[in-house]
Order: sequence, then structure tokens, then C-alpha cells
Amino acid sequence: MIEIGFTGTRQGMTIAQHTALAKIMLCYYKMSGEFRWHHGVCVGSDKQCHDLAEVFDFKIWDHPPENTKFGADCKNFQEISTPKPYIARNHDIVDATDILIATPLQLNEITRSGTWATVRYAKAFGKRVVVIDPFGETHV
Repeated sequence: MIEIGFTGTRQGMTIAQHTALAKIMLCYYKMSGEFRWHHGVCVGSDKQCHDLAEVFDFKIWDHPPENTKFGADCKNFQEISTPKPYIARNHDIVDATDILIATPLQLNEITRSGTWATVRYAKAFGKRVVVIDPFGETHV
């Protein structure tokens, strides 16, 4: 099984990001094999990723945060982790996956962003990272 991590802004994906993610998921859908999507169960991009994964009938592993202030109402997951603080939860997503797909709010990396911090963590551990910028362009 290929484990795919996802991180994104709680403001939600742009239409271009959403379209690009749907195209990536369609490519995985057309491939033979099993794919499981991991996300952080927050409003915005996580919820949008979860909904797309459901459309493609992928397995989903939810990694909820302890603080439920920005929690999303996600159903139809196959596994759920114990809630953890945001940073620990994000590290768990990266640690459990082979690739990380990110949809940040900003075009360029910034320091005060959970999405970008998760991208940096993944890169530090040699994970394959795909960033879908707000214009829908992918960067590997």
C-alpha cells in the first residue's frame, strides 16, 4: 500500500489547487494498487482532501488535532489516530507516509505556517514532497 500524506491551509484550497489535487488523485485512481490518504482533520484543505479521497474511494487515515477549534467533520475513514498537538500530529502524518502533498496559502515558503513547517519536516527526512501552489502549479 502506498501511503500519501496531505497538508494544507485551513482557509481552504484555491480552485486551481483543488483541481490539481483532483488530477493527482485521478492518476493514482487509474493506477493499480492500494493508496491510503493521511490528513489532519481540520477545516479547509484537509476536509476538501478528505472529500476528494472519498469520491475516488481511497482508504483514509485521519490524524486529528487535540485542539478541536478548527476540527472538520470527516466521516468514512478506515483508521483514526489518537488526537495530538498540531506539530506532533503533522509529524505523525509525515512519518506514516511515503509522499507528502501540500497546498499552502502562500506562493513562497514562510516560517509561521503549519503547512510549510510540515513540508520542511518532510524534506528533512528525505520524503518526496509535492507542493501545489495557489495557481495550481506543482513543485517537486
